[in-house]
Amino acid sequence: MTAHRDDTGRGVGVVAGLDSPAPADPRQVGRELAASGTILRIDGLRTYFHTDESVVKAVDGVSLDVPRGRTICVVGESGCGKSITARSVLGLVDAPGRIEAGHLWWHPDPEAPAVDLAALDPHGAEIRQVRGGQIGMVFQEPMASLSPMYSIGDQLVQAIRLHRPVSAAEAKELAIAQLARVGIPQPERRFDSYSFQLSGGMCQRVMIAIALSCDPALLIADEPTTALDVTTQARILDLIAQLQDETGMSVMFITHDLGVVAEIADDVTVMYLGTVAEQGSVTDIFDRPEHPYTRALLESVPTLGQARSERLAAIAGMVPSPDDRPTGCPFHTRCPSVMPGLCDVTPPAVRQVGDRHEAACHLHDPDVERPPVPAAPAPNTATLTGAEDRSPAVAPDEAEPLLSVRGLRMTFPVKKGFFGRTVGHVQAVDDVDLDIRPGETLGLVGESGCGKTTLGRCIARALDPTAGTIRYRDPRGGAEVDLAQLEANQLRPYREHIRVIFQDPFGSLNPRKTLLQLIAEPLRHIRSERVDSSIEDRVAAMLRRVGLRPEFMRRYPHAFSGGQRQRINIARALITNPRLVIADEAVSALDVSIRAQILNLLSDLQDEYQLTYLFISHDLSVVEHICDRVAVMYLGRIVEQAETEEVFQRPGHPYTEALLSAVPVPDPHLRGAGRRIRLADDLPDPANPPSGCPFHTRCPHRRAERCADERPLLQLSPTGSSEHLAACHYADELSLAGVADPLS
Repeated sequence: MTAHRDDTGRGVGVVAGLDSPAPADPRQVGRELAASGTILRIDGLRTYFHTDESVVKAVDGVSLDVPRGRTICVVGESGCGKSITARSVLGLVDAPGRIEAGHLWWHPDPEAPAVDLAALDPHGAEIRQVRGGQIGMVFQEPMASLSPMYSIGDQLVQAIRLHRPVSAAEAKELAIAQLARVGIPQPERRFDSYSFQLSGGMCQRVMIAIALSCDPALLIADEPTTALDVTTQARILDLIAQLQDETGMSVMFITHDLGVVAEIADDVTVMYLGTVAEQGSVTDIFDRPEHPYTRALLESVPTLGQARSERLAAIAGMVPSPDDRPTGCPFHTRCPSVMPGLCDVTPPAVRQVGDRHEAACHLHDPDVERPPVPAAPAPNTATLTGAEDRSPAVAPDEAEPLLSVRGLRMTFPVKKGFFGRTVGHVQAVDDVDLDIRPGETLGLVGESGCGKTTLGRCIARALDPTAGTIRYRDPRGGAEVDLAQLEANQLRPYREHIRVIFQDPFGSLNPRKTLLQLIAEPLRHIRSERVDSSIEDRVAAMLRRVGLRPEFMRRYPHAFSGGQRQRINIARALITNPRLVIADEAVSALDVSIRAQILNLLSDLQDEYQLTYLFISHDLSVVEHICDRVAVMYLGRIVEQAETEEVFQRPGHPYTEALLSAVPVPDPHLRGAGRRIRLADDLPDPANPPSGCPFHTRCPHRRAERCADERPLLQLSPTGSSEHLAACHYADELSLAGVADPLS
């Protein structure tokens, strides 16, 4: 067997069926890595999964360098091999996967020989010393990574004692110091807490504490902020940057959020279908993207200040399955610059397109004539009415509310002890007033735990509110009715009017039911309709409308990607022809390209079916793109409400200003521009909220005379229109920064 090399001369692994290359000398590799300032070199990595049906090439010839003391971001859609690449480094690939070829040269000590991690036994003592001791890893889902059976202190002590020769008492002291190091308040008390007693952001800090407990030379962070709200994400990014400055560690950060990439990366590697499409410095990638896939990713990102009339430039199609890899260039099936007869036949070589800037594309072959740049596709006016004007179907000042919420409260008891005695109450929704107008999209934003989802579930009557009214007016006729007062059997006719699209496209679909059963289920439960040929026709039509093939209706959810599953959720929500759709974080778990497809689809469906949306999200760039008005929640209360442009350009509440400042901007040149407002980490306990203004404990503009004692009312903001409401004592005195205003 012989080693295959690309045009750069770097080895890209072993090709089966050829002669074996001469083994590399670890000392010589170590000298090369020390000279180039590289701590980890991934050289031609191939990680395959051998199944009964086929060989899945999850990682197929990846080569990249992790610089010493710098941050490299690995980006790409789900299914592109990012996480498997990271797991391969630590020997954490689950069976039936294994490393087939390539090298993982690890070189933490510039004076020592390099170590090929790929050659180590994944269950041996050598890799266990590296794993956790020299290389720490933060996984995407902290709640799933932390055991609910053990306290966070026990788990941290175990990680410390595994790699350090210290006593239990010494390990506890180190663990408490580590919790304090990552900014967890009251670390002595939190030491005995369990993961389910902490917020998602706090659990992610615990994961970082465990990963850094032995001062590793490299931190691998696999989507550590994907499911977090903007302020928590900002705190985690600040924390990683601070720890990197203190320790000099390298960071390999895996993400699909290009705003995060622009904010933290020194170098970027773009992966597609198990291969490297492009890599270079962060400014190279954002200023001079040379691969069509990189350009498509950047174009699909909604940015703050983008006009709402603009449709997002979604990438056509989906990432192919790794076990059905296209021939030639892996991206050619979705590429707007595809050259038939070349791209679909011959894999492109990796070519230098600049200093330390590489791209694997035939467009950079000097012997290939570049095709003309394709024109941008025109809007699909056959199915998109009003594509140039995304204003609501009915002017706001002319429309009576479709749904009016007044004085809504939702209280949950806090139980303790063996007998479940009630020891307190959590006011999840606290005296909320809200109007949703027909044909509009109302955005509901705020940090995790502020009550957004609870409010949405109360409106859908998935929860029985403690107090208040939810008055619904059917625009097709019928009397106004208070949904909050109806019993379960009385709600049945209204279940088809108000539908929900859930956040998790994986957990919200029953894996034992086919698409036909899942999508037709609301018709059977709400209208008692049998699944016959007419229902099948309706399901087939709805599948076509959300971009899925009707022949898929006999398949099960496991056969579909995350974006396809969310389309199934949308089809299930719309099959009853509803008037109001509550989209609860409907795109937060999706890749940037799939998110663009879903957002465009939601806009198309709104125009076609005259839908009204309550759009719950923590992604403010998405909210600005799709919403007509925005309501901002904090600790169960609405603190600001106005048209979207006013909220983003002229916020009336300090909390809104802080949320806007925390949104990562996909432009590396704006890094460190001084926009971010860093809120205190210690969020109030909703079971014991602060007196006065609930935000005053974290507010940078608080004043002693009123904020701590007097609760502000939601009233007209003097800086905005007649519909701009803000709950701040000093809204008329503060000059708050919008997205277009840099902060000092």
